Amino acid sequence: KRNPQTLAITAVHEAGHALVYAILQGKLPKKVSITSSDAYTLGFVEGERMTDYASYDSILRDVAIRLAGKKAEQLVFGADSITTGSEHDTQVATRKLLDLARSGTLFFQDLALESKYKGEGDLLFDTDLEKEWVSVHMEKAGNLALVLLETQNLAFRALIRILGERLSLDAPALETALTAAGIDVAALLHSHPAAVDYHK
Repeated sequence: KRNPQTLAITAVHEAGHALVYAILQGKLPKKVSITSSDAYTLGFVEGERMTDYASYDSILRDVAIRLAGKKAEQLVFGADSITTGSEHDTQVATRKLLDLARSGTLFFQDLALESKYKGEGDLLFDTDLEKEWVSVHMEKAGNLALVLLETQNLAFRALIRILGERLSLDAPALETALTAAGIDVAALLHSHPAAVDYHK
């Protein structure tokens, strides 16, 4: 059922994801919706992977996008009124950073912080260092999302209104609606430094 309270929360939440995705990916999401036939999913943003590989930058951008729904709720409703709808986003973002910390490939030092345990080949991780590193980078990514939403406040508010009225839009419809609301979409998509072009 399309409950007004739920629609309002979902519009703000998904607008946060969609806007930060657009800025950090340099393109509009394929689809944004604040309704779903899935009883466990109130809304969604359908995007594409940034790259076929992972880098520190691409993972930090992905984590910022995942935390953007929660940051959007914080901006609009206040810190005390953030809903539990961000639970899955936060868990996935944390796991991404934790995997990165444990891999030894992109950690803050050139080491894997692991040793064989009982000769079975199982890895024993330094959990204190992991927790500290993950916490620092969750905060860094969350702050990035928050700054982008604050900096592009007009586009953020316009997107909330558009989703509240239209419920679901694909990329062309989203571009048309944002343009009609007075948002320079091209400028929005180029408002943050692009990811490195390795081939270039």
